[in-house]
Amino acid sequence: MADETFKGMLMEYTVERLRQLARDLGVKGYSHLNKEELVSLLLEKVEPALLKERLYIDQGITVSPAPAAEIEKKGKRLSKIAIWASILGFAVGVIALVVALILSSSSDKQLKEVNTKIDKFDPLKVKEKDDLLTEKEKKIKELEKAIKELCVGAPQERQEALAELQKGNMEKARELLKKAISTQCGIMAADYYQLGNAYFADKKPDYRAALAAYLEADRLAPGNGKYINMVGRAYDELGEYGRAKEYYEKALAIDEKVYGKEHPAVAIRLNNLGSAYDDLGDTKKAITYYQQALDIDEKVYGKEHPNVAIDLNNLGTAYWNLADYRTAITYYQQALAIVRKTYGEQHPYVASTLNNLGEAWRELGDPKKAITYYQQALDIDENVYGKEHPNVATDLNNLGSAYWNLGDNSQAITYYQQALAIKKKVYGEDHPSVATGLNNLGSAYYQMGQKDIAKPYFEKAYAIRLKMLGKDHPISKATKEWLELCK
Repeated sequence: MADETFKGMLMEYTVERLRQLARDLGVKGYSHLNKEELVSLLLEKVEPALLKERLYIDQGITVSPAPAAEIEKKGKRLSKIAIWASILGFAVGVIALVVALILSSSSDKQLKEVNTKIDKFDPLKVKEKDDLLTEKEKKIKELEKAIKELCVGAPQERQEALAELQKGNMEKARELLKKAISTQCGIMAADYYQLGNAYFADKKPDYRAALAAYLEADRLAPGNGKYINMVGRAYDELGEYGRAKEYYEKALAIDEKVYGKEHPAVAIRLNNLGSAYDDLGDTKKAITYYQQALDIDEKVYGKEHPNVAIDLNNLGTAYWNLADYRTAITYYQQALAIVRKTYGEQHPYVASTLNNLGEAWRELGDPKKAITYYQQALDIDENVYGKEHPNVATDLNNLGSAYWNLGDNSQAITYYQQALAIKKKVYGEDHPSVATGLNNLGSAYYQMGQKDIAKPYFEKAYAIRLKMLGKDHPISKATKEWLELCK
């Protein structure tokens, strides 16, 4: 069944993209195969887990970490991508030069001027006419050299452009080279997209570098829903939720047009858009998007698929934001049963869902029960990611909140400080998650009666939230209320 799923996803790729995939995954003997043969080769030669990882990243789905051996292989592939990235800037320059030489009106105009002089020239003045012919030949040779030496498009396209140029058909030559450059830019865009994935999915993710790579992919190949979606995800991780929503909406519109309204790719876009609205404080609107995504995924996959678990988790979080914690727990428990059955106990999705359950029980007034969930989540995430990952920071922060609820502010501060140190290292100083950490530390010190220590934390948290969310956002208002209490 898995092979059939992967086969369906691969058949949506172009032949060139399949060849690129084969190159990236180290598969040999692909160069002369047709589409069906390429798909069969990839299914035969690539380990299912590795192929699943790559395909899911291409679809914008969060991918589970690979085993150690696969991570090593992936590292080698990503190093190749990094090398590619170092020469991509040069390649862009090459293409720009070809455009200047071949597509510019100045070259066309110069040749026309020479032709006009030749046509009007007195036939008796042979030497001068020969000089003009030599000038024309020189100009054409310059253009020929540019096409031959610079790597743009397929060799056949370059040869056709040369042939048209030698006939004097500048317009036709330009059309052929535009097509060649478009093809080359498409390949480069795919490389930038994969480079973005390498930054995004790393154990120590660099979301700003990922954003830059995704934006370049979008610039080189505009209108690709997959690239646009990942621009949105990068903005989302950086806390720029308004920009994230903008790109998610673009990606959704494109994919609905490409795939129709009941496709798994559309469900992913709906989930992402719901998340952006949730982060912007419009939770009821977020629920409408999450429910649409759930309806699609249950129809396509059935009720026990990992994508369905993601939808259920998102709905749980939305109801948590509406303070309907019992409903949230119902959704979280359904999601947890699916991910445990699918992935086993030691998986980030399991940790995420355990965290969510802990949050709901904490809000229902049972922090001790919440701590058992949080600690399980922390053990999984440290095992999978190490001790300096954003997921680990979330676990530590949640443990701090549970101890704060128990009145153990000293223990809460210890967890909050550990979480804040990770967040600052990953996101920088001006990020909503950093504001959350600062706000939590302020609340713990305030509970201990140390308003003078608490106040600077609230001030920093409010400044970040004011900048990122605006003064009217509920979270900004809550921080301001804490600040007022410290006066």
